[in-house]
Amino acid sequence: IDSQKLKILFHFCSAVKTWEVNSCNAQLHLHKHFHFYSSKMFLKSLLILLFITASAMCMNLNSDQKKSKDVLYFETHDAHKVDKINNKKVLAEAVVCPDGSECPDGNTCCLLTSGDYGCCPLPDAVCCSDHAHCCPNGYICDVSAGTCNKGTNVVSWLTKVAAKPVKDTVECKDGSECPSGNSCCQLASGQFGCCPLEQAECCSDHIHCCPNGYTCDTTTGTCSLGTNVVSWLTKTEAKPVKTSVTCEDGTECPDGNTCCQLGSGEYGCCPLPQAECCSDQIHCCPEDYQCDVSAGTCTHGNNVITWLMKQPSRPVKKSNVNTVVCPGAEAFCPDGNSCCKMYPTQAYGCCPFPKAVCCFLHCCPEGYTCNNQFGTCDKGTHALPWLTRQPIMPAANNV
Repeated sequence: IDSQKLKILFHFCSAVKTWEVNSCNAQLHLHKHFHFYSSKMFLKSLLILLFITASAMCMNLNSDQKKSKDVLYFETHDAHKVDKINNKKVLAEAVVCPDGSECPDGNTCCLLTSGDYGCCPLPDAVCCSDHAHCCPNGYICDVSAGTCNKGTNVVSWLTKVAAKPVKDTVECKDGSECPSGNSCCQLASGQFGCCPLEQAECCSDHIHCCPNGYTCDTTTGTCSLGTNVVSWLTKTEAKPVKTSVTCEDGTECPDGNTCCQLGSGEYGCCPLPQAECCSDQIHCCPEDYQCDVSAGTCTHGNNVITWLMKQPSRPVKKSNVNTVVCPGAEAFCPDGNSCCKMYPTQAYGCCPFPKAVCCFLHCCPEGYTCNNQFGTCDKGTHALPWLTRQPIMPAANNV
């Protein structure tokens, strides 16, 4: 490259380096450095292209700055699913929400008005009380203005998008689970294993399985369908379902939640671990925060945040695999229950607690005392509403 072209390159780099976007000095600076070279045709074309591009960029920047000064813009997108069959994560690290749904890495889970979780495209974001928007960390939601405030800084708030549940799994009869597209087959241990085929044939050796429609040949270790013979498959052990929080009335909340009693006497789920249940029996606050019922906030020293609304807990799914057989072996209760006699019929009913204390018509958790006068379960100064027993099921229905 000759010295003249080196000078051109040097001046061009110098112009770009000192480019001032806000005042659009780039146009004047470029013109100053390149004016005396414009006699050559290719440089004229280059200058025209540079000036047009610089002008357009400056005009766009000025226009954007006038329209939206100090406004943050974020593009939202749907949460992703995890492919459990191929063990391929779509995201490097997904943010798992308390209800088991997922948001992309770097997002924050926020409750929506529907009670489901949405994804705010910011890490450690502030979830606004309208359950539709969110703000950057350290900002305060101004619901009336639709903005996020931090001192004199005001930025537009963001709209959450719905989180998506993790891909469905196959639930086995003992409560364990297998990846989607698998079949549950009982192992020799009595637990369930996963056969990597849909609607598979479980072999009698309790170790292997065959495709649907095939017959297990345990002598040859193959699967047969007419003249078609294929090798059989080995089952893998199923995984326990993700743990949940069991409330005192036998219902359950997602892992990481806290059971709080509702005004109805039933239990609701606060989407925080070890949360503070507010006295209005509707809302809750994070651990170490205090409920300010009059203001509808949670306070911790000078920190004030919006309180959260509890969601209804869900009944524990009943399973007839592991059941409690009542005396006489003529009836049974779901696993985790206790058999209590019902008066005056003397028939058995099911109390939704293990090792429960049977009251005259009701029941209480283990360690509590029946208070028939007030209809409560007492333990020291702690009193709970007692529970009504549920009818048992005949033993013949135990599958």
